[in-house]
Amino acid sequence: MAHAPALPGATASAPRTVAPFRRHDEISCAKSEALIPSRLLRQFSEILLTFIEDADQVAFTRLVIAESRRSPWVAEEFYRVGKEPLTKTLAGCLQRLHETGGIDCPSPELAAHQFLGLVQEFIIWPKVMAIGPDVMSIPPFDVVVEEGIAMFLSRYGVSDEARAALPV
Repeated sequence: MAHAPALPGATASAPRTVAPFRRHDEISCAKSEALIPSRLLRQFSEILLTFIEDADQVAFTRLVIAESRRSPWVAEEFYRVGKEPLTKTLAGCLQRLHETGGIDCPSPELAAHQFLGLVQEFIIWPKVMAIGPDVMSIPPFDVVVEEGIAMFLSRYGVSDEARAALPV
């Protein structure tokens, strides 16, 4: 594959803008503690927040949006090396949770996008869109995450009774 042209104003340090998303490798769905749905979702949320905070993600996302109009490959590459690996990893973990009875989630890829959307809607998009003073009315990160987890598990969670009936 040929290298894509450089973004205007891009520097050698630009790859750090997607590097924090590579932290998804730290999560192994094979670990028993990762198979607790709320814990797994919390870990992914923390990785997402780290990515947004450590990589000046707001400015970089604005740059990607602006440049993608002239060069569509920019958005495609941004997704391919950024969000796609995290989403696929989360979907794989959700699939494993589904297979082991931890959640009832027949469409893990859809569910991964849904959960990440619940968090990103509050954590990054108001800043990217520069909504001004209204950004101050957005709940704190921990509230957004816990409410997102509660909403996600109200759809995909299994009851304690069903969980107790699972083989150990």
